[in-house]
Amino acid sequence: MDNRETVVVERGSGAGMGVVLGVILAIVVALALMWFVFGANMLGATGGGPPAIPNKPPEVNITVPEPNINITVPVQQPAAPAKP
Repeated sequence: MDNRETVVVERGSGAGMGVVLGVILAIVVALALMWFVFGANMLGATGGGPPAIPNKPPEVNITVPEPNINITVPVQQPAAPAKP
């Protein structure tokens, strides 16, 4: 009886490549989290984005008219009630 089974033994089966890809992925995820937490302005003034606008309340201009209080008092007295 002939033994025809082939056993292949690989040494260094690419675990180093997986580690490199894992480190690159961890760096990309960390940068994405920093971008999300600190926003686009974390690059400073040279970031190339629009300048940051501070949060200030909107300006509201309201013009209140002067009150016009003119009371006219009747000059003539009311007539007496009619007799039944």
